Amino acid sequence: IIQCLGRRMCMGEQISKAELFLFTSHVIQRFHVRLADGESPDLEPASGDSFIRRVKPFKMCATPRSK
Repeated sequence: IIQCLGRRMCMGEQISKAELFLFTSHVIQRFHVRLADGESPDLEPASGDSFIRRVKPFKMCATPRSK
């Protein structure tokens, strides 16, 4: 079974992707999500010495949707 998955593939990757999708869709269905007042979108990647891509910090506002 290890050969089917690849040598370095995480065994929990698929379940974590499913959980992330469920969480994100739940938030989007129940809240209006927008940038906080005074925030502007900065699409430039954060600088750093790492090979990991990071997003610059920002503030968001989530208000419940009315039923």
